[in-house]
Amino acid sequence: MKSKAVISATRDWRSHRLSAAPRGDHWVQTGNGDVLVAIAAGVILQLLLNN
Repeated sequence: MKSKAVISATRDWRSHRLSAAPRGDHWVQTGNGDVLVAIAAGVILQLLLNN
């Protein structure tokens, strides 16, 4: 049985050692990584894995 991915907004990006997201973009936490997403376009701009 496959497990579902847990995705949540990264509200405190500083504690994750991320830079501020550009206007209109948001950091989203997925499992062990953070993804910078252009919400309006639905495009993943940057993927950072915490390994």
